[in-house]
Amino acid sequence: MHTNSSIVVYGPQGCGKATNTNRLLQHFGLDKVYDADCAPLTSAQQLPRHGTLILATEAPPRCPVRCMSYDQAMRQIKQAGAATHG
Repeated sequence: MHTNSSIVVYGPQGCGKATNTNRLLQHFGLDKVYDADCAPLTSAQQLPRHGTLILATEAPPRCPVRCMSYDQAMRQIKQAGAATHG
């Protein structure tokens, strides 16, 4: 069971969130995906707290878990790759 905290990655539909799900899961050490675009939340309190990559079109208000834009997440992945390779 993962103890890593869940992370919300948000960005407009079609930006690449779903396409890069496996890269995001691996980078953040998560094992589940919750696509809030497909099953909208009525409250940010419903968000899974551990082990889940949460994909959304917008940052949930008063988000109880870490939240970053898709661009921020992909920059982080790129920087981690650069650090490993050079």
